[in-house]
Amino acid sequence: TLKLNSITYQILDALKSLFCCLILQVSDVILDNARLMLQTENTQATGEDFKVRYENEQPFRQAVEEEITSLYKVMDDAKIAKMELESQIEHMKEETAYLTKNHEKDVKALYLQLADSQVEETDAPMETSLDHVLEAVRTHWEKTIEKNRAETDLWLDNKVAKLSQEEEAVEALRAEFNDVGSKVQSLQAETESLRALKRGLENSLNDTKHWYQIELQNLGAVISKLKAELSEIHSDVEQQQDDYEAIVNNKMRLEMEIGAYHGLLEGEESRYCTQLPPHITIRNVNLHAALHNVSIG
Repeated sequence: TLKLNSITYQILDALKSLFCCLILQVSDVILDNARLMLQTENTQATGEDFKVRYENEQPFRQAVEEEITSLYKVMDDAKIAKMELESQIEHMKEETAYLTKNHEKDVKALYLQLADSQVEETDAPMETSLDHVLEAVRTHWEKTIEKNRAETDLWLDNKVAKLSQEEEAVEALRAEFNDVGSKVQSLQAETESLRALKRGLENSLNDTKHWYQIELQNLGAVISKLKAELSEIHSDVEQQQDDYEAIVNNKMRLEMEIGAYHGLLEGEESRYCTQLPPHITIRNVNLHAALHNVSIG
């Protein structure tokens, strides 16, 4: 009996120890389960927060697309201004060619008239009506040229001011694009952390990351294209301005040469108009009419 009681006591003691170990293991499992549940809830809450942020970014994305559309409109306006400048430059070239041609004709006609004239020079020049006509013509064209120059300068100043405003708008959009890139990178970092915490959100997070990468690539391509086009437009505008200045300088030089020839005509007319025979008078009248037509032309 004592031996049986001793064995029974040993068995009960072993069962008691085993029961205590099982209780400790169950407690550890319960604690681990509680921690996993808490971690899962935190992950779900983080996922919901990320979803809310994603939805909040949609209006911002739409605003960026609208800004890009408006920027395309600005570029279209700049291209139209470029075409207008090219048209004006072509017109100025044609006008310069026309003035050059007339100038050459005037010089040739002057040389021919002077070569055909056989009137002797006199020391006392006499003023005729041709002086008044040439003076009136010169005054008229000087006023017309000054008016055209003032209008052209004003038009160019307005265009330059408009282009400056467009450049400021582009710089502002570029800053907004940089902010978008920073925000997208931040969202990518959050996506990686969510993927590590919750495997169940891996598919949705991968899709979101892919979408943001596509958006970044599209925005980067658009920005690069806009930068290239703006740089090309600026280069073209600068080249057109240089061409315009060269044309204006050539035009002014031709006008000065024409004025010098007009002065030469006035001096020659004053010297040749005294003591004229009848047939020479008719010839000089024709010369007067020809010079008048040249000045008007």
